[in-house]
Amino acid sequence: MALGKAVHLHEPMGGSGRGPFAPVLKERDRVVQNVRALVMEELGDRVPRPTFGSVVPRLLGDQGDEAAAHVIRVTLRAQILRHEPQIDMPEFSPQVTISSDDASTATRVVISISGVLKRTGEAVDVRVGIDFPLGVEP
Repeated sequence: MALGKAVHLHEPMGGSGRGPFAPVLKERDRVVQNVRALVMEELGDRVPRPTFGSVVPRLLGDQGDEAAAHVIRVTLRAQILRHEPQIDMPEFSPQVTISSDDASTATRVVISISGVLKRTGEAVDVRVGIDFPLGVEP
């Protein structure tokens, strides 16, 4: 490097977007990431935030029926409104769909959450699919 020339560090890692100079998450991406964590983390798993999480992981082992879907819908909505004040959700969100191969056990639960960012009005849609035996589809 020659003396007297400015060094520009606007892409110090070659523009890959990784490493210590990676850009911070956009507000929408951060909200989506937090909502996914709320869905998949059991209530009380985070020691410093004991109210963070949901009952979804606890209910996954139970029989999937409309009563379980209702409990998931109501409690998850309350948790999202509590822990993600940046999102405005319509009354019908989240939606929970439980499907099964037979009448006795659920084989798939799909949770769809939609809303808008209060600050920008940008749409936020989160979909989490959970298969049985337990597995998560992005």
